[in-house]
Amino acid sequence: MDDYQAMAALIGAHLYAEGYLVEMAFSGESALEKIRQRKPDLVVLDIRMPGIDGLETLRRIKALDKDILVVMATGSYDSEECKQAYEYGATDYLTKPLDFKYLKNTILIQLS
Repeated sequence: MDDYQAMAALIGAHLYAEGYLVEMAFSGESALEKIRQRKPDLVVLDIRMPGIDGLETLRRIKALDKDILVVMATGSYDSEECKQAYEYGATDYLTKPLDFKYLKNTILIQLS
């Protein structure tokens, strides 16, 4: 398991422990396929992923269903990426390392 998958698994385990039903995907293509099969309430999406990147995945998620909430995550803040993420429909933009308490609060706010 590479660093990206390990971080995703850690986030997924934390959210599962908080009582959320969690589906994991390790590429944009895989995420889109899972979303087509079962619409999620919220997606936490990394900007940098294997295959199609997070911004393109975000654009495609919103093309499938504009009501799916998407929170972007990134290891390095880039104002242009952030701006583009919001233009594509992201509801928030978090930088890593993720603060799990902040992530939980962000999810609660998004889902309320």
